[in-house]
Amino acid sequence: MKKEFLLVLLTVTSFVQINAQTLPRQYVITADTDTKQLLQNNYWQVLQDENDKFNIDDVQREPLANQFANFTKDSKEDFAKTTWFRFNIKNSASKILKLSITSDAAVTDFYIPDGNGVMHHFTTGTKIPWRKKNGFKKDNAIPFEIKPEEQILIFAKTIV
Repeated sequence: MKKEFLLVLLTVTSFVQINAQTLPRQYVITADTDTKQLLQNNYWQVLQDENDKFNIDDVQREPLANQFANFTKDSKEDFAKTTWFRFNIKNSASKILKLSITSDAAVTDFYIPDGNGVMHHFTTGTKIPWRKKNGFKKDNAIPFEIKPEEQILIFAKTIV
């Protein structure tokens, strides 16, 4: 039986930012034995989008790419209505992994690169009509695959 690993990105309301000029800590998956894993905050970075004006191209280029910030458990700053997240995932297993990622935000736009570096856009969320959702609609989850030793940087734009 093939298992699908579910990464969970929870939209939280309060953390403190510290400036970061580097990519988020790499989340390494070594096996497909887990069925659900909470992606802890030390594996993602955030960028506030106060006026909902940034697009995926903007957040991948300087100066915005350098404005993503790490978070700590003791952080106490509210997210903006629109917030961008990014996380760095690596497959260290010896086979292709079938994963999915979810969010509990009202609207989440996931941007997931394929093995050729082409960025794919998927929309889901608690306030998205069923017919407009991508992926596993009931779970607000977006499936994707990652090849052995492949590393990908996923972006998520959330609107609360």
